[in-house]
Amino acid sequence: RPMASWARDGVGVSVDRPDAKVTRVLVGVRPEGLVATARALAAHRAAHLVAPRARIELIPVSSPSDGSPHLPPATDAISLSGSSTGDPITGRALLNAKAIQGLQGKELAGTSTDTPFWDAGITGAGQVVGVGDLGVDRANCYLSGAEKFALVRAWQNDVDENGHGTHVCGSVAGYSANSGADAEGMAYDATMAFTDIGTSDGGVARPESMGDDFYEHARAVGARIHTDSWGSLAYNEALDGTSAYYTPTQEVDAYAATNMDFLPMFAIANAGSSISTYAFPANGKNTLAIGATLSPNTEYLYPYDNDGLYCNSTCAASGRGYFSLLSQLRLELGHTGLGVYALDIGGPDAAHWAHMSGEIRAISAVTKVSSPASGVHAFDAAVAIVTSPSDACSTLSNDVSGKVAVAYLSSSCGISDRVTRLAAAGAAAVVLVNNEAVTAISFPSYSNVTSGTRFVPVGDVYRTPFFVPTDSTTTDATIPVLGIPLKDGQLLEAILHDEPNTTLAVSGKKLVEDTVSPLHENLAQFSSGGPTFDGRIKPDLVAPGDSIDSADLTGSGDTCGTVKKSGTSMATPLAAGAMALLRQYFTDGFYPTGTKISGNELTPSAALLRAVAINGARSMKGFDQYGNPLDPPPSPRQGWGRLNLASSVLLVSDGVNNTAADTPSNMIAIDAWSGGKTTDLHYNTELEATGDERGYCLDVYGSTEELRVTLVYTDPESDTAGDGSLVNNLDLYLYHLETHDTERQLYPFGVMYLQGWQSVKRAIWSAPTTGQYFVKVHAESIAGSGNQSFALAITGQVTLREGVQTRESCVPFPPPPSPPPSPPSPPPPSPPPSPPPPSPPRRFGGSRRRGGTSPNLRDVRGVVSSCPSGPPRFCARRVKRKTRYASIWRTG
Repeated sequence: RPMASWARDGVGVSVDRPDAKVTRVLVGVRPEGLVATARALAAHRAAHLVAPRARIELIPVSSPSDGSPHLPPATDAISLSGSSTGDPITGRALLNAKAIQGLQGKELAGTSTDTPFWDAGITGAGQVVGVGDLGVDRANCYLSGAEKFALVRAWQNDVDENGHGTHVCGSVAGYSANSGADAEGMAYDATMAFTDIGTSDGGVARPESMGDDFYEHARAVGARIHTDSWGSLAYNEALDGTSAYYTPTQEVDAYAATNMDFLPMFAIANAGSSISTYAFPANGKNTLAIGATLSPNTEYLYPYDNDGLYCNSTCAASGRGYFSLLSQLRLELGHTGLGVYALDIGGPDAAHWAHMSGEIRAISAVTKVSSPASGVHAFDAAVAIVTSPSDACSTLSNDVSGKVAVAYLSSSCGISDRVTRLAAAGAAAVVLVNNEAVTAISFPSYSNVTSGTRFVPVGDVYRTPFFVPTDSTTTDATIPVLGIPLKDGQLLEAILHDEPNTTLAVSGKKLVEDTVSPLHENLAQFSSGGPTFDGRIKPDLVAPGDSIDSADLTGSGDTCGTVKKSGTSMATPLAAGAMALLRQYFTDGFYPTGTKISGNELTPSAALLRAVAINGARSMKGFDQYGNPLDPPPSPRQGWGRLNLASSVLLVSDGVNNTAADTPSNMIAIDAWSGGKTTDLHYNTELEATGDERGYCLDVYGSTEELRVTLVYTDPESDTAGDGSLVNNLDLYLYHLETHDTERQLYPFGVMYLQGWQSVKRAIWSAPTTGQYFVKVHAESIAGSGNQSFALAITGQVTLREGVQTRESCVPFPPPPSPPPSPPSPPPPSPPPSPPPPSPPRRFGGSRRRGGTSPNLRDVRGVVSSCPSGPPRFCARRVKRKTRYASIWRTG
């Protein structure tokens, strides 16, 4: 057969030879033998290309043969009665109302209407969303409109075998004017380009190419967003420690890199709360991967301290088990005294870290390690300090008495040993930082679980960024002892070095019962986690996906029937509809004023859409459905947070208060994409080579809102022989230009070990001091061919100073010099002097008296501020300038 263009490139076949022929050989192989097989085939002299492709499947939530999920006893759940009630929607009452409302901004302090984007006329009109699924029942009234589909194409049949595709399409853009039809989709005025990838036996067919054979058909009819709720689970790769960056993922990245205004979206998977359980192609660098939160329709939410959550070997082996980490630790491994807590950050910079205060979650030590008299690991605000040595495994060289001691785990000593030492030194509390990004905990009950099971650990191993301070040695310590994830501990360490008077406090246990309303603050248990093998954050965002009501098959005769389904398959189409609304915001001319103005129409790149959505995403306040704690963004479970349109863009509309803290008073969009048609978004400013930079001067005029800056770029595809890591590396920098000769670097901050692995970087600074700030995009490495585009989204009480591209020209003017002192008043006239006595003869050649010493001159050599004690990476947060126009001197 003719060789596809993507295959001809780079394999010795000229791209101008479309008639080139290739023999394709399909080799079946078990996952554990994939690497060896690929290497053997690649070594064969007749092989030009080895393209691993996994079997793909839909991503619904599996359930037993009786159709009911395996849940803990309902009597152990928190009562959610009344959780779905609320103010009625004016006009049509939607079954999916609250899931859609949450995505549009309901529950924010700055919104008083449920659907502000619909109210402003942003309903998906003019947008085409591509969908690939098992078929669609176009007889359903929500999908039967003559213009609802711009394309319907089928590979094997045109039938929806199980209702999955119909449900997905209804969530994206379903609409009906029929009386009583009340289950519209998110972008109900959008049209869809649908590809039926189902097979006659109910399976999923594999595209020959994700580009030419799949995306290109949707793009040809106008689709610029494509949503897919299918993929291949990466269980075996997670177990084997290998990459899941296979050919389909590579093809998705390649298509997005070639078509910069095309946004691929994928469901992350439904493999449960253990991390690195994602599916591919959701692991692509240029995809927007979606996880699932609970919805107002959710029936059960469970506390972590309930014995009913324990899943024994029978439960686990059923293949539909549930998993609660703290319950499992308590009842299977015998750990007692466990609880979830949140750290409150105080001190001189507390206002700037308000977005993190209460967000760093911790698990308390087992009773053996420390047993406070109250049984609760709470403590009043006290200055926090990183111990020296940092693992507290030997004699301390700094004073921790009366302070919160922050210490890292290491293999040099046990947890009980360091807690005993710190308690003896007078520490008020101990916060232990994990020394690894991932903790793997083995549970014997799951030892017989196969790799294809949902909701449970992979094999018998549960992977989490959290850890439990436990030890076989018992201490007599009674001070609070908490354990936190590595990335949160590194951020905390940086905060303490930057401001040594920072305090920490814990008010009490963080309870699931306190996060019941709104339910979308909690993650669905089934929602899979990242990160990818090369360390990138996945999912990117989360959206409601539990008990979502949408269009159903019409086989029962009900042409407007709906059905509730759960899964990231359900979250992703809702998110895709939200992204269609976001795209319409730009294409209809709502940017930059927040109102629709003719002549302001713009075409955004996919990177800009991702940047805007991620920039405004909200950190989740709760747990997952079974009481497992969530770490703050960027997180392997909630990604960058919960998608929320009203906190992402400026929208001037009734029901939106743009002076509130969580609805932006301004949004600045910068799109360096060379395909743009105007200069309004800074089009055609791509980076050309390693070391290139682009700078942006910001004026912050208020402190009510957070200053948020997010960088996103579309990276060239990686080689499938590698791990899917970045080809090009762009870095984001944010500075506060405090005076004409000092500045403060706000981002990157501390170690931030994730920074170099992401094509997404986000800086948040709460309560910013008014004045000048500077954003820099730096090309750390451009290894791919061609220029590198990027996009920035900036929100807050902020404006962009156009044409100012360097820190030196952005810096505040120095104060004017003080006026010279006024000359002294003349003395009053003196009486005439007496006649002098006769003078001796005048002498010449006497010594000359020197004037006073010269005034001290201001040292303008740019002396760098001294480093506080601690690692060099924290040195010189504030640096002095040589002169107003000279380069910056800095260290660290």
